[in-house]
Amino acid sequence: MKILYDYHGFSLQKFGGISRYFVELNKELNKKKINSKIIAPIHKNLHLKNCEFNSKLNFYLNKYPKYTNQFINNYNFYLTNFIAAISKPQIIHQTYYSNKSFYINKKNTKLILTVYDLIHEIFHKDFGFDKNYRPKLFSLKDSDHIICISYKTKIDLMDIYKIPEEKISVIHLAYTKFDDLRKDKIINEPYLLFVGSRKRYKNFFMFLKGFSLSNSLKKDFKIVCFGGNKFDNKELQLINKLGLNVKNIIQIEGGDQILSNLYKNAEAFIFPSLYEGFGLPIIEAMSYGCPVLLSSIEVFKEIADNSGSFFDPNSPDSIKDRIENLVYSDINKEKFITKGYKQIKKFTWDNCANNTLNVYKKII
Repeated sequence: MKILYDYHGFSLQKFGGISRYFVELNKELNKKKINSKIIAPIHKNLHLKNCEFNSKLNFYLNKYPKYTNQFINNYNFYLTNFIAAISKPQIIHQTYYSNKSFYINKKNTKLILTVYDLIHEIFHKDFGFDKNYRPKLFSLKDSDHIICISYKTKIDLMDIYKIPEEKISVIHLAYTKFDDLRKDKIINEPYLLFVGSRKRYKNFFMFLKGFSLSNSLKKDFKIVCFGGNKFDNKELQLINKLGLNVKNIIQIEGGDQILSNLYKNAEAFIFPSLYEGFGLPIIEAMSYGCPVLLSSIEVFKEIADNSGSFFDPNSPDSIKDRIENLVYSDINKEKFITKGYKQIKKFTWDNCANNTLNVYKKII
């Protein structure tokens, strides 16, 4: 079986969940002696650059030169099509949706698309889009089969795009654990960890409000935000308005080793989102023995099951109570750590690769 993964996800991301997913999937398939390749002729992705199974056809640029995005996109599209025409893969697995179709014989080559979430469709107002915004429509119609990374994403996809259930398979993602080479802690004081973007549906402001209701939490813990860029004026204004000490709310950028250190040494990881397609940081945190505090949304219950402490994401009081209940109880912390280690056994890249391979075999 010949499988080709396209360039889209790797030209969009410097690093991130989408590109890591396909790098790890490709790696596992190669271990199983499957002819699987990622074709990203010009890309800016560090996961792919450092991958042992990276194709010699792929060229890494740290930064795209100014005004070259359209040229690079066209170059990637036409060269990927040329490579597909020569190699004749049985599967082209699209790493992200687009409005262009591959020039292939659909009898001999099947198109797969992975859908991660329906955030832009559901929260269209937050992004300035019309309620009928449907960016995935072309790729969904063009695809022979669709993979969703959670059952929640599958339900949303069927509801919004009216995709028939038999055209969809659900395959969960997995976690990648990195060795923390640092002997010291990056943050020495006790802290709660927040990972990723803090905008819109990420619900960071509600977390701050809940945290601010507790004098004990304000006194005993810092908040560490990994990624998501520096705090903007709106965030700083809310921090001051809530009576929080801005020195105790720390923003850190960095790579996998820094994040692994933060997971390993945090009192707890908190994920207050109103919506997600999966929630990869949940199983990442669990793999480092970090207990997780989660909003009680469907997808988080799907991924964490009973291994997380859940709160109402719209209630500051619920957020405060759940945090205090966890961080001030060694028994509760140990309980959720133990449950977390058990839960993550379900989420391996080997399982992901086997389930994906079964989908490929089913449609060719």
